[in-house]
Amino acid sequence: MNNNPVRFSDPNGHWSEDQLNDVLGKGWQDKYFGKKAVFANRKKLLEFLLSKNTTDPMTLEIVRSLFNVAYGAHSLGADFQGIDALGARVSLSGGGAGFVSGTFDAILNFTSGEFSIFASPEGGIVLGATATLVGGVVSLRNLPSNAGYRGTAKAVGLMGGDNIGLNGEKFWGGVHRFQDSTDVLVGDFVGAGGTVPSPNIGLYGSMSYAFEALCVNQAGYNWLPHFPGPIEVLSDLGEVLWHDILSLP
Repeated sequence: MNNNPVRFSDPNGHWSEDQLNDVLGKGWQDKYFGKKAVFANRKKLLEFLLSKNTTDPMTLEIVRSLFNVAYGAHSLGADFQGIDALGARVSLSGGGAGFVSGTFDAILNFTSGEFSIFASPEGGIVLGATATLVGGVVSLRNLPSNAGYRGTAKAVGLMGGDNIGLNGEKFWGGVHRFQDSTDVLVGDFVGAGGTVPSPNIGLYGSMSYAFEALCVNQAGYNWLPHFPGPIEVLSDLGEVLWHDILSLP
């Protein structure tokens, strides 16, 4: 209402056009959603951006950052037609013979127009020794809805480095939809951060369980919409063990 509730009203809570222009730049719809733009034909994403759910400043700032990453990569020739979602990740990990990690992912779904923040504990084996705190970008394929990101995922990756920590990871998972004997999603993570003293490099294989800490879509905000119980976690892990390790090695 531009600080003037006497003259103006705001029944739906949307960002004003001026506010979106300030955050995303003038002409942002053509820049990001034009005919040959990075998000061409992503109608659900545009609907989400214009909805009242982006009125939270933190959400819009993260969305802006992810838009910039996608736009920059697209300008260099990257094709985002096969990418269903893009996210930002902060990960704290370490290990020697064993490997433990905790991650926070903010996932913006281009297909469904959802924004979700996920928390994930992770553990596995590592060849080498490392401890890193990194931030980076996650890209996801075959993820029509962020609900498919919930659950158990498997990963292989390389982490470590002297002073500057570098992480690269390929992961796949989702145990809720196995109708066609394929995994729900496939993703990549690249990141950089800091390390602790040497030795600090390791090749690892791990298994994580992701649950939503915040979900924002056309229905609005919902904190901790899915917090799994121990029976669900064990059931999902057992299904993953059979599906991805034993039956499809």
